[in-house]
Amino acid sequence: MQIEQIDVHNYRLFYRLTLSNLPSLVVLVGANGTGKSTLFDVFSFLKDALASNVARAVARRGGFRELVSRGIRGPIEFRIRFRESGGRLASYFLSIGTNDKSRVVVKREVLNYRRGMIENWHISDFAYPTPRSSKAGFAEHLSTRGDNVAQVAQYLYDQHPDGPARSRGQVAGCPYSSALNTASGPSL
Repeated sequence: MQIEQIDVHNYRLFYRLTLSNLPSLVVLVGANGTGKSTLFDVFSFLKDALASNVARAVARRGGFRELVSRGIRGPIEFRIRFRESGGRLASYFLSIGTNDKSRVVVKREVLNYRRGMIENWHISDFAYPTPRSSKAGFAEHLSTRGDNVAQVAQYLYDQHPDGPARSRGQVAGCPYSSALNTASGPSL
């Protein structure tokens, strides 16, 4: 895999960063405070978000207010375009923000790949045997084994105290589930 382009918006000092036409080897040189470590933290953040969950990755870095660029109310966005080992172009987009209760949420997550697009699914669901599970007491997504159902139930209870009937929408034919907000965002 080779990364061809990185877009970062509203993450720490990067209000809008685009690095494109990246060669196989990139060397970063710059004065203190210019963002070298922050760029490396982008990759560390994404790894933490995929390995556990976005809320935990944000908490490890001091909370959403510490991550979002100064003077910006959000969201924080990442887009990475890369070539798969077969040479085909793929991209991953992640937008995070906070809800009405100031809890960190995934606003939008999209994987574009050679056969189409996956939206409202989480790439970690395909990459890790226990996606986004959390030993801290809650989990945003059910693991592939279903062993974190109690944590997911607690998360849903905390996020939707009035029940699914009062949420923004419901999955057709299933009165007990709420649909995800898929507000239009940047196209990939």
